Amino acid sequence: MATAPAPELDTSTLDEILLDLAVLIELSPHDREIAENRYRRLKEYVERPTSPLRPYLVDGESLIYAQGSVATSTTILSGDNDDRFDVDAIVEIDVPLHWPESEPLDQLFETLKNFPGAVEVVRCTRCVQIRFAFMHMDVTVMDRRQRMGGERPGHIFHSPDTGPTYRVDSNPWGFTGWFRTQVGIGERLFEQRLKAARDAAGLSRLIVVDEAERRILADAEQVPLPPMIPSRIDAQEAVALKLLKRYLNLRYTHSRLKRPPSIWLTKLTGDMGLIQGGLTLQLYALSKFISDSLREHLARRTVPREVNPSYPPDKINDRWPRAWPEAESDMTVL
Repeated sequence: MATAPAPELDTSTLDEILLDLAVLIELSPHDREIAENRYRRLKEYVERPTSPLRPYLVDGESLIYAQGSVATSTTILSGDNDDRFDVDAIVEIDVPLHWPESEPLDQLFETLKNFPGAVEVVRCTRCVQIRFAFMHMDVTVMDRRQRMGGERPGHIFHSPDTGPTYRVDSNPWGFTGWFRTQVGIGERLFEQRLKAARDAAGLSRLIVVDEAERRILADAEQVPLPPMIPSRIDAQEAVALKLLKRYLNLRYTHSRLKRPPSIWLTKLTGDMGLIQGGLTLQLYALSKFISDSLREHLARRTVPREVNPSYPPDKINDRWPRAWPEAESDMTVL
């Protein structure tokens, strides 16, 4: 367990400042409504009759759902030049046995390339990215043909710039459930303070992209629809993670080194748990918890390798840090 600064220190003022910062970098309630709607449109678009992936969606089995930071309630502004929100989605299909490993991503791109309201659609290494103003949605295709035991595990596909495409074990559904169980709903007093900070900020960054989206949002206000995004977590641990992620995003903006994956930071946040005493102490403890672990690995000349607690074959930081000797610079900079 990480240690925190001396408990006699009064960090209440800094706690309030950090809360104000946290609400400036997260999805506002209005932003969440627009993001929720885009997940709903993604589902409708992938399931449309002319969709190339429609024949491989299994009725009653295949899901299309939010994953990553939006599912763990830790989405923040990216810190890049366009300072956008990056959200993630999974599309489950049964991949035909005769398909080459590159075909699922190719078919996903064909399915999404004319997505309504998108500025651009790009095929990436492990996903297809739908780009909107102030928001990207990374959509990953998952093969669940094998129906492996557990909370919806399957295979995603890694397609590097050079070399063959290959399968990667993955279980984002299970990881989301694990993290939300670890963190819980948060303490009532902290939740009240966070709500007050949100009400005072009153920010909305995401804009409606077309009339169809505007109509859907208006209809949703009249007739509530089943949620596509899991409920917000107003726990101190989740807010501290948002602040740490934002700091690292800004720090790595001009670095040639790859920043650590958010899911790795999320896993360590869940491992550490709640630190009593306020948001300042929580953020300090999380930073120290991570840095102490890295110092141990540097001393041993090893690398951290975390697995998904809900599905150990899922190696959540399989691409960071690099192997030695490059791992030394990756961990030292962090």
